[in-house]
Amino acid sequence: NEPAPSVAPETAQAARPLPRAYWTALAVLVLFSLANSTDAFLLLRAADNIWISVRDPRDCVTSLMLYMGQDFDTALSSVARSAWQCARVVDSGKGVLLRYEDRFFDDIATFDRLAAAFARPLPAATRDALFRETRREAIENTIRSVDPSETVDDGFPGHGVHIPTQWHNHHMNRTGEIGRWRRDLQPCQIVEVEQCLGAWMKRFDYSPASGDRLEPPN
Repeated sequence: NEPAPSVAPETAQAARPLPRAYWTALAVLVLFSLANSTDAFLLLRAADNIWISVRDPRDCVTSLMLYMGQDFDTALSSVARSAWQCARVVDSGKGVLLRYEDRFFDDIATFDRLAAAFARPLPAATRDALFRETRREAIENTIRSVDPSETVDDGFPGHGVHIPTQWHNHHMNRTGEIGRWRRDLQPCQIVEVEQCLGAWMKRFDYSPASGDRLEPPN
């Protein structure tokens, strides 16, 4: 297995390595944008092969509130900072854009695209195995089976992270639902997200709930 590229100490804890099986084909650094500083993004932008995944910021805010226990203002601040950092990488012309809503993670061809981008061979049998290992049920089974002695608190109450794989116990029991914000955010919160990130949403083709006009928050 190939080792992951080295990263600066201040960004190492925020790096999210792929499942171990990936290293048979690729050597990559995966950064979780919500946990990274500008320095981490500068490190990422120095790379030649960058893949950026974006998601509707209203769903991102909802997720942080639901699973990470953040209040609305904190969640929106984190999402806004992350969104614009990602946009800078995409606008540099070096990034391959992946939209969560396209469900690229459920498309086995995504593995072929990754392998081709890194000029690495990826036999069909290996690709199929990777796909199986990254299904939601398989991931949750992996999390349930980790050695508790290798798990530490990740800074959030009741949350733990398995050091060898970087899977968190709160990664279980999720749905991946698209558009949950319509049900879980208050109307004034939806408007506030859209006002804060209106230009970003237009840049990445996310339509405001109220059509083309964004009303000021109550």
